[in-house]
Amino acid sequence: MTQTKAALMFRKTAETFQAGAKTLPQRYFVSPDILAEELEKIFRGQWVLVGHQSQLGDAGDYFIAEVAGESLIFVSDQRSTIRGF
Repeated sequence: MTQTKAALMFRKTAETFQAGAKTLPQRYFVSPDILAEELEKIFRGQWVLVGHQSQLGDAGDYFIAEVAGESLIFVSDQRSTIRGF
């Protein structure tokens, strides 16, 4: 798909508004209990992509990420082995 075709497919929110449409209740956006449940069910039970090995090209390269409230650090050691902590 060319960029022109993609741009033609994009529609502004006002163009897609439907009278009577519903959104999730507010509690789904502000509840600590719902957030904790989503973190447990979505992020803690499966692998989550946080980066690519190309970010660790040389020994000593590292990057940090946070997933589900956990701080993670990934580093390439002297043998170019990628380690995660």
